[in-house]
Amino acid sequence: MEQHALPFPRYRPYPPRDGPTPIQLRFAARTIAPSSHLTMTMEDVEQGNALLPPALDHFPQELLLRAYEDKRADRDSVVHNVALAAAEVEFLWTL
Repeated sequence: MEQHALPFPRYRPYPPRDGPTPIQLRFAARTIAPSSHLTMTMEDVEQGNALLPPALDHFPQELLLRAYEDKRADRDSVVHNVALAAAEVEFLWTL
């Protein structure tokens, strides 16, 4: 069998594009896209404030406590990671 130096024309890869890659386009679309919190009006906020406290009264206390603990653990983890990164940077400056 004879091997060809170049693949057949119909099997050539796509030519390189001059523009951004698809993943860059997706990132830009997600970054620029309007968020739901940006389209809220003051009436939406007031309606939410009126509905939230009565809805929370129907949840079991243990569930609310667990949600609070989970949220607190998430924030503590972020604080720990920031402190660790700061300590690593400080250590590298001392070298």
